Amino acid sequence: MSDLKPCPFCGCKEVNIEAAGDCGDLFSVMCKCGVESDYAECREDAIGQWNKRTTDRLEQENAELREAL
Repeated sequence: MSDLKPCPFCGCKEVNIEAAGDCGDLFSVMCKCGVESDYAECREDAIGQWNKRTTDRLEQENAELREAL
């Protein structure tokens, strides 16, 4: 899927959203290298968790600091 970032560990672009839970009511993103996101209650949240990167937070903080100067 194009809206998923590559795996943060191996760089693979072939990651999948998998349904889990007893009723398929939980979702996670998985890479073939074995890395998996936390479970989420909807596909959009699973994608958001997967796409969240530490560098995103740092870039935001840097931008805020530059504005403050």
